[in-house]
Amino acid sequence: MSEYLSKNFGKGFSVTNLKQMRQFYKIYSCDQIGQTLSDQFEYLPKVDTGRKFFLSWSHYLQLMRIDNVDERHFYEIESAKNDWSLSELERQYNSSLYERLAIK
Repeated sequence: MSEYLSKNFGKGFSVTNLKQMRQFYKIYSCDQIGQTLSDQFEYLPKVDTGRKFFLSWSHYLQLMRIDNVDERHFYEIESAKNDWSLSELERQYNSSLYERLAIK
């Protein structure tokens, strides 16, 4: 598959990338941000499915490593709202921002 896509469409279809694309689909195809969190996105444009992706592919590669759906949504929303770079997202995640705020 990788060879075929690369030949016909160019770069970006390595075996690793295809695995990551499949993982993205598996995680986000049925993933909807719940009502309490979606309010935070009210100023952002919506699509027919109610879901829009605002971050870079690198951000989503990082987010896909988070198993807890609520935690993943939290970091996705905060990244979009605060225009976090990938390194800032990683810093906030590594500092356990979600857990620290959930304790309060």
